[in-house]
Amino acid sequence: MTFSPLAHRELLAAARNRRTFLIRLGIAAFAVLLTWVTFMIISLTGAGRSGAFTLFRLLAWCSFVFSIGSGIWLTADAIGQERREGTLGLLFLTDLKGYDIIFAKLLTHGLTAVGAVVAVFPVMTIAWLFGGLTGPDMARTFLAILNTLFVSLAIGLAMSAYPQRAGESLLLTALWLGCSLLVLPLLHWALAKYGVGTAARAWLDANLLTGFRAGAGLLMPNGIADPTRFWRAFWTTHLIGWGSLGFAAWAVRRWAHSLEVRQPASDPEGVVAAHRRPASGFRRDLLDINPILGLIGTPLPLRLVLWALVTVQGIAGFAAWTIGLPPMVFYNLLFGGWLGSQPTLHLALAATGLGIRAVFAWHATEFYAEGRRSELLQTVCTTPIRDETILRGSWLALTRTFCWPLIVAVSFSAVLVGLYCWRPTGLIAAAAAPAGAGTTPRAVVVAAYFYTWLALVADLAAMVWAGAFSALALTRRQVAFGVTFFLGGLLPQLGFCIPSSLISLGVFLAARSQFRFGIRRLFAGERQPGERSWQPMLDD
Repeated sequence: MTFSPLAHRELLAAARNRRTFLIRLGIAAFAVLLTWVTFMIISLTGAGRSGAFTLFRLLAWCSFVFSIGSGIWLTADAIGQERREGTLGLLFLTDLKGYDIIFAKLLTHGLTAVGAVVAVFPVMTIAWLFGGLTGPDMARTFLAILNTLFVSLAIGLAMSAYPQRAGESLLLTALWLGCSLLVLPLLHWALAKYGVGTAARAWLDANLLTGFRAGAGLLMPNGIADPTRFWRAFWTTHLIGWGSLGFAAWAVRRWAHSLEVRQPASDPEGVVAAHRRPASGFRRDLLDINPILGLIGTPLPLRLVLWALVTVQGIAGFAAWTIGLPPMVFYNLLFGGWLGSQPTLHLALAATGLGIRAVFAWHATEFYAEGRRSELLQTVCTTPIRDETILRGSWLALTRTFCWPLIVAVSFSAVLVGLYCWRPTGLIAAAAAPAGAGTTPRAVVVAAYFYTWLALVADLAAMVWAGAFSALALTRRQVAFGVTFFLGGLLPQLGFCIPSSLISLGVFLAARSQFRFGIRRLFAGERQPGERSWQPMLDD
């Protein structure tokens, strides 16, 4: 007798899916390539033990980031897709329970993610052979990564089980995970700086970042593992994961048939399908400016997430200046910059920069991806609306959503730079200043300020075109978002010797050149002799 018929069916489908094997192969190939580069550096510098630990740290952080993103990429729309397609209600015509569906989805999507993460573990053990760290440290790091993966997938399922649009479930999942990654660790650091006792701060260790950092001392201030904090964070977050699965199992049956949203009696259409709208920020007053702008609007959840990121960035920048360090970094996860001795601040500033790029990538792909799924884009393409009007409407929507938060962030950063130029030592006593406080030249800080924001503008401009093209060329919304975020948010940050602006410029020109075919021809897969062939996109 099969334990769970639905789980058995989902596992068989995942086993036949090429993506399950391609993701695992790609992640392992990336780990091997990174190892080869590290070995080349070790052979040139002779730094055996330190080089091996650097390799372990890079692979561990890449695995951790992948585990965090798995809930957003894989499970944040797993139940919502079943609900929109009308198959979720059919499942409950049988004797299946809510936990059967949640368990099946967890196994299906977890199989792909676990296979990709575990494929990196053998490469990470090379650091142990080089003497870079101990066996228990490595084991705790592996447990932290797997636990992060489980919690991320569980939170994604919980957000997907609640009836809402796909984009909103993605944003809510990212918001909950971001709270565990940024807000709680930053609050823990601030309370520690103000002398609050360890016992009073213990409850703030219930976050994914502390468990990962404390396992092997990665980005810990002293670089030493803390098993006590690790196990406290591990078990609390693990229980949060099971609680999320319990909520998902309860919610998936309660809202199984929630497919429509009723309008007021004055609405002549009576009942309007919620998934017919490409964005939750629909505004009639913007239709006269641009019809596409009115359809996209300014989604409230997206604006809240954006303002939260700007707020965290401002708090972290101000905290950096108070201890005598430059109030910004290059938003790069690979290099510590000026805040290498303050890992919490460095991670907060780097993560907020990447978070702004991620929100922008989501908004850049939202209209085209959701419009294709709801068949709204097909309707728009049958009207006399020109391609320039469609592109201009999406650009105006992005501008209206991101303009004021970015202006506030740029202005506040300028104030912090001015404070640093006025008093580089910050507001603390010289005896308590961290290493490197007040030693960075003012001219370097001012130049870094302009470079940082110019690089951000270049990345956002690249994602405008890359997002539109990815959403038109790829069938899955999560894949389109991931490609856009990688091209405009991650790839420019991974260049060791190439300025990020040049990489963004290349992405911008390459994506923009694809629209010479026109949106309708790209969307419908039409082509002329000698032109590039496009996969028809009306069959999903």
